[in-house]
Amino acid sequence: MRWRIALFLLFSGFFFAQLEYADAENISNSPYPSENVSIAISPSGEIGAIWVEKFSSENQQIYYSIRQNEQWSSPQSIPGQSGRNANPRIAKGINGGFVAVWHDQSFECIRFSQYQGSWSTPLTVSQVGGYQLSWPAITTTTNGRIAVGWMRGNPTNLDIYVATFQNGWSDPVNVSNTPFSSKYCDLAYGPNGEIYVVFQDNLWINETDYFATKMCHDSGNGRWTQPEIIDNLDAWTFRPVVAVNSINDILSCFYYMQGSSYWASYRLNGIWQNPQIISDVGNHHDHDFYFSDVCPFNDDSFLYIYRDCALNIFYTIVREGNQEGGVALTNSAQCYCPSIDYNPTVGAAAAWTDRSGSCDVFVQFFDPETGTSGSGIQPPIRVVADYKKIFLTPAELKVEPVVNRNLFSIQYFWKISWVADSRWSDWNINLAKYRIYRKLKASAAWVLQAEIGPTELIYIDTDGVSKQDQFDYKVLGVDDFGNEFYAYNRISWALNPINTDRGITVQGYKLYRKLSGQSAESYTLWKTVDAATLAWEDHSIEIQQLQVYDYALTSVSDTGKESVKAQALKISSSTYKEKRL
Repeated sequence: MRWRIALFLLFSGFFFAQLEYADAENISNSPYPSENVSIAISPSGEIGAIWVEKFSSENQQIYYSIRQNEQWSSPQSIPGQSGRNANPRIAKGINGGFVAVWHDQSFECIRFSQYQGSWSTPLTVSQVGGYQLSWPAITTTTNGRIAVGWMRGNPTNLDIYVATFQNGWSDPVNVSNTPFSSKYCDLAYGPNGEIYVVFQDNLWINETDYFATKMCHDSGNGRWTQPEIIDNLDAWTFRPVVAVNSINDILSCFYYMQGSSYWASYRLNGIWQNPQIISDVGNHHDHDFYFSDVCPFNDDSFLYIYRDCALNIFYTIVREGNQEGGVALTNSAQCYCPSIDYNPTVGAAAAWTDRSGSCDVFVQFFDPETGTSGSGIQPPIRVVADYKKIFLTPAELKVEPVVNRNLFSIQYFWKISWVADSRWSDWNINLAKYRIYRKLKASAAWVLQAEIGPTELIYIDTDGVSKQDQFDYKVLGVDDFGNEFYAYNRISWALNPINTDRGITVQGYKLYRKLSGQSAESYTLWKTVDAATLAWEDHSIEIQQLQVYDYALTSVSDTGKESVKAQALKISSSTYKEKRL
């Protein structure tokens, strides 16, 4: 393996900022211990969090909460669990929503469930039973797969297993397969469908006991590479985590026992750098609390989160091989087990358990670049899609009596005349014909009387009429799709005052649309408008063909950050007003 030294710009006391802890939200708010939280953000901007709710030693349930439209759902247990469960992990789903795994301690197996509005019945994805079967991990890939990893062994050695799902679940694969024990795996997805696995591997070299961080991957095709050591410390490194960004750089972080700190191995442009310190140095307390997490940030960076010696939660940005300082998220000195994820529409979402009170789960949103708390730029408000139908009623409609006299009789007719509406040409309407309707004045039922060509602007009604004005008439144009109306959609919205309160400058809005009935993940960018624009009209020809669209909008800041989508409320309006002529 090739190694190259890179400075991480790290030094003692490098922490430069602290967010307001008051901005963190207690989402468990339970009288029972709420622990081991994991958080994920879906592509559509939903946030999912799961954790263990410890009612008793024999009743430990996996709880969850979903955040939509800036509101967390009430905590509930995932249905179909056994009595005792532990170590949940969550990831974004492959078709929206989320996927989750946990250790079912009652039946000694790894369970899987998928959330798309509700949770699916938990499935067993691991072997059942086995020495120290535990500590699952989960990720989803860019080529539509789900991967679950865990550790399992016998009283002598442990191995890391991975099962994948695409059209069905694979059998578990031993991806470590080393002479000694392999423990505590983490999974990450690569930009080309790869699955990456890191784990802690026990080595025995020259009668010396080592714990190294190893990694392997499947190249996106299910064929696993041989694990390789990605730290060259020849020491004890524990509980590694890993993330891969969109340019295929890799950051793996772990606890370095002899260095009394968290360290990082960084693969930059295909070359592994020498491991470097990434946290404070000191007594980080119990080995069981060496939890940390990492996720991709933008195209070329990472966010790493961990607990410091004072038992507070910190995050740091790592970009192009360099760490850019750290930011404290807590100050209560009783926090552990942090989790983090990032989505450009939401910002960063960090979660942890605070044991200073009732041992609750807290979540905080922030902009990693500025340290600004809150979930970043917000979508516009009062987003409405008005599905308009303007009936093709011609202008200057007149109904006049006509008298036909000859030597022997008098006949009475009614002449209906009109002119084409000048707007029709602006709307590119191809008029196919006119329809003339009439009804008795005492009736509510219109009857089609005649159809005439698009160039004719007069109709003489001779059918059963007299000099008495006993009928009402209406005339409607008909386009070449057979519609008696012109349909278009008007989308309107208003500036979200939260952006103003946060000092965020809205530069413009992005309008998305999809076919009605498709999933929220089907929205595609349709139009981009400036910040002064608060309404837009969709005059697509497909609407005349009776295609129905759904709409959603995002706000875009002057720094290029985009909010989550706000889906438009759908209303319908018609401009036809009946005239009695």
